[in-house]
Amino acid sequence: MLIAALLLVAATFMARTGLHSYDQLGASIKATEGRVTAQTSTRLSITGTSLNSGRDTLTVMLHNDGQTRLASYDKLDVILTYYTSADTRITSWLPFADSVTADSWRLMGIQDDVYEPGILNPGETAQLEIDLGSALQAGKTNLIVIGSEAGSTISIPFTS
Repeated sequence: MLIAALLLVAATFMARTGLHSYDQLGASIKATEGRVTAQTSTRLSITGTSLNSGRDTLTVMLHNDGQTRLASYDKLDVILTYYTSADTRITSWLPFADSVTADSWRLMGIQDDVYEPGILNPGETAQLEIDLGSALQAGKTNLIVIGSEAGSTISIPFTS
């Protein structure tokens, strides 16, 4: 009788542990599915770039082609690889800033921003201004990479 009781208790603990593991696995799969859905519904494209005459300020036109709105600009990653001289290449992550500061970027505005002002909704285009600490070397090919919080990235080469 004692052995049967011990076997019953052991079987109960094993079943409970197994069910708990399945619950954790299910929650993990749901979280992964949510991240993948957010990533696939977030699509960005860069529709244009331009430099000012001093080649130290880059303007980027960022279009939201996806189905997810972007509101947390500080969560966008802007990475720039550029040449400051014929053989000096710099790669840097640039933080979001509310005002113009060297080696940072800011949101200048959103074209046709009628619905939810200040938020980059699907179909809208944001104008980003990147202030560089030094001027870009003329005639060199540089690269900008922008990544969203959901994991969607876009990169485009541009010539200075």
